Amino acid sequence: MFVSVIHSFVVAALMISPRTTWASPTPRTPQISCSSFDTFADYLFLAHASNMGNALPGFNSTYRLSDALKAIGSTSSAGDNPEVLQNLGPFSGDNFKFVTCASRFMKYPAKTNGTNDIPRYYGHIEPSNNPNGTCLTRTKVADGREFFTNSPCRYNDDAGQEAQYFQLRQVVYEPALQNVQWNLTLLGHPQGASGDKFYFKPGSVAKPAITVARNEPSGYQLGLEYIHIN
Repeated sequence: MFVSVIHSFVVAALMISPRTTWASPTPRTPQISCSSFDTFADYLFLAHASNMGNALPGFNSTYRLSDALKAIGSTSSAGDNPEVLQNLGPFSGDNFKFVTCASRFMKYPAKTNGTNDIPRYYGHIEPSNNPNGTCLTRTKVADGREFFTNSPCRYNDDAGQEAQYFQLRQVVYEPALQNVQWNLTLLGHPQGASGDKFYFKPGSVAKPAITVARNEPSGYQLGLEYIHIN
């Protein structure tokens, strides 16, 4: 009799006890794999085919997205107000470096060989002096205008790469002669996917910010080049 009572009590307790549930672990977002790459070309350029003497782009801590928006009369929010890539004078551009990054989302490896085995690399552009881990980033504001800003690098292998992922194509490579040039293309979407093409327009004295244009060829080429200053 005593054993039967104990058994009934245990069964009843099990029936009324709340069921323990375990939360599924949150899947970890895949990360891109990046490595340093020496291009022997430290300066960004934005040059027109008919005029290779254009100023070198760079960042300036005193010129930010809010300044660029004010200059064009835009009331869009500047968000965290990053620095904006702008026209600078000859030999006044910042030093930049290219970091190769393989991305499953973008469907590119770190390197491919194109026509005539001319190498092409894929990844991010960073200021050479970069203690805060920032990258050249396409930034769109509320009114639809787009700029290049100095914003935190994105390492999650997802759609965030579309604003920072470039192709670097060799044009001239003669380091011993101090003659090196690479052209840059902002890819904007994964390989094989349909999407906009991105072009770049220089600023002016009053509006120095370099702007990004979708599907509007400007005749300007963005790239990296070797410049030797005595």
